[in-house]
Amino acid sequence: MPDDDFATLHRTMAALSDVVNYPEANYHVRMHGVFRVNLGMEHHIDESWYQEFYGDTYYGLYFGTSDKVDMVQVKGDGAFHVVVVEDLCPKYAYDLKRNMVLNTNMFALKNLLREQSSQWYQVHTTQTQQESDADFKFLFGETRRNIFQSLQLDKIWPSEYENLRVDNSLSMLPWRRIFVAVDAMEALGAMMQSEWYRFELDVPELHAELTPGMLDPDPTSSQENIHRAAFLGSNRLPLLAHLPTDSLWYKGRLELKRVKEFRILKENSWGQQLPPCSTVVGEAAIILQDTATSESSLREHVRQLQHRVDHFNHTVIVVGASVLGPFTIWDGNHRAIALALTQPDSHLLLVYVGISSKFTSPSRGSFYCL
Repeated sequence: MPDDDFATLHRTMAALSDVVNYPEANYHVRMHGVFRVNLGMEHHIDESWYQEFYGDTYYGLYFGTSDKVDMVQVKGDGAFHVVVVEDLCPKYAYDLKRNMVLNTNMFALKNLLREQSSQWYQVHTTQTQQESDADFKFLFGETRRNIFQSLQLDKIWPSEYENLRVDNSLSMLPWRRIFVAVDAMEALGAMMQSEWYRFELDVPELHAELTPGMLDPDPTSSQENIHRAAFLGSNRLPLLAHLPTDSLWYKGRLELKRVKEFRILKENSWGQQLPPCSTVVGEAAIILQDTATSESSLREHVRQLQHRVDHFNHTVIVVGASVLGPFTIWDGNHRAIALALTQPDSHLLLVYVGISSKFTSPSRGSFYCL
């Protein structure tokens, strides 16, 4: 849908969200937030994306002829918007044609928005809790309740919708998953969460004072960011120095099956014990062999993590030159291998992704398998 068309629909939904000024309306929705989902340059949605999105409810479109028109020709193949709304006064009715109970308010909202759209079928809304959960799982990997918590969307969006702000996000097409744009400071905060155990300050009171911010980071706190930069600079300076300044950062939820495809950091301590640029699943297979990397620090660290999977954040940070990958794990290599050895493929991780074409430049290529 063109951005101008969406702007009109956005203003309509914002007006309906204004419960105080429009109390006479028959129904009210609360708009929590809006994402504009970009696909990256020269990348497009194809018909298989719509087939997977709709699943058993996938339907054909016919316009006065017997020839079926693909959804991608009508709904579009480029950037799209995701609007998260809550029905404050839901009303339900049984739909005989679809053989299910529908939210009549959301059905009316869909028709209202379609009437204002230049292309009727470019507007999609969920009308049941089951549809909502299915759409959230397809787009974000989890249901609404879980994704708000795991991606901390409550920190992005206020409890009351205040303006027409649209947040940027990225559709990682190979994974069929939306990743939310974040500041680089948030990615560094995630790295610090896994590094803080290495530090023990001489003044216990000061250590106790800093610990909450290191374990539950606030990327908007300049003071916390100063502390994080100082600590990470003492043991992660090469990684930080090799980070392109134009890197764009995103976060999302991803199954372990996908994480297993990531490459291990091409760093000396890894290369001395395991083949360089192996995948997570490849490294896990090698570590499983008793004779491989025998009595190595790597094997010992992974073994320790295998017994502590409930005591560390299931988070990895990866980097790549484009949205299509390949991706190298920038932070969380040991954790990824330990999880690959203990968790099912469906296990969800929080994944931060840094993207810059400069990751492939000769001066930065020593760490990355791209």
